[in-house]
Amino acid sequence: MEKFTEILKNARLAQGKTQLDIATELEVEQHTICNWESGRRFPDAVYWVALSEVLLLPLLTIWQGFISFKTRDSQSPQAELWEVMVTKISQEVAR
Repeated sequence: MEKFTEILKNARLAQGKTQLDIATELEVEQHTICNWESGRRFPDAVYWVALSEVLLLPLLTIWQGFISFKTRDSQSPQAELWEVMVTKISQEVAR
């Protein structure tokens, strides 16, 4: 599964858009998109649906990539909780 950062960048590039293009559509600064794609920062919840629409990706795809990024190489109880949550949500969406 692709990480959140890879999903954002690959979807943007597939559309032939720059970070500035996406930033303009979301009404944020270009460095904000750079930070999201590098994993230095992550979008607030208010941007998740907008990212889905701008990047033409299902929201679940973006969210699963975020979970994958946050839990990679982690053995913490929080990582296990994230994985349980994404499994449950994926099952609900599949219904």
